[in-house]
Amino acid sequence: MSVQDYISSGIIEDYCLGLLSGEESQQVAEYASIMPDVKALIDEYENALLKYAAENAAAIAGRSREKILSSIHNITLENT
Repeated sequence: MSVQDYISSGIIEDYCLGLLSGEESQQVAEYASIMPDVKALIDEYENALLKYAAENAAAIAGRSREKILSSIHNITLENT
């Protein structure tokens, strides 16, 4: 399989979304370490996902935000 066929298969997107098995993920990571094109596409897709998430994140209402942060703080203190 050529690099272009590999990329066109959709495996990069599945890798970034965590949809692959452990073995498949390991294979993609190995390819990324030896194929700059694969690594660049992974980085590009991950950045696009992060941008999308940031642009579409729901705002948390004032008191709810305070309660959530307080709960996280309390859990953190309990686990230290």
